[in-house]
Amino acid sequence: MKTVAKIIAYCIWFGFALWLSFWFSMFASWIAWKLVPAKIWDHIELPIMWILWAGFVCLLALLPILWMRKRGVEIVQMMVRNVIFIVLLLGSTIFCTFVWDKFIADKLYNCTDEVGLDFLQPGNWIHGNYITVSQIVTGRSMSEPDTIKQGWSIPKLWLLWLAFVFVSVAVSASLSFLTFRSRKSKIAQTISP
Repeated sequence: MKTVAKIIAYCIWFGFALWLSFWFSMFASWIAWKLVPAKIWDHIELPIMWILWAGFVCLLALLPILWMRKRGVEIVQMMVRNVIFIVLLLGSTIFCTFVWDKFIADKLYNCTDEVGLDFLQPGNWIHGNYITVSQIVTGRSMSEPDTIKQGWSIPKLWLLWLAFVFVSVAVSASLSFLTFRSRKSKIAQTISP
């Protein structure tokens, strides 16, 4: 199989793994809601769900590699590339969350009942009726409607969020490919006479 076809097939598989991980996290939270007392679950919900989600995605991402019949250096190289990609994607997600909370939330929109980490909760930016204003004011009462800055709308916020996601995936994929490619060329140089 050509390299481009392998990359496209793996990206489709990884997208499927991410989509499936959403349903897995919903199932895991439902089970935890039934088994763990609410007082304890409120304090540990986010870290536990992140660990379960990351483990599930890593397992699904590694399945095609484990199913391959060829064993040896190629498998190890693919696993290293995938691990680098996942770590870079996690880092870029943390960076995007910081940038979103610092420069987008409460600058382009304001939700009166927000809980923070808005980048990780897409679509929960505005609840119910909202008004368009020229200046965003924070710290308002929950009885007041949510606000969006003039020139912005919910679909535009979705497009901005999708742009963040696309850039973070593209940067992670590019850096993991470049890191792997530079290691491969260094190995080839040391082996050749």
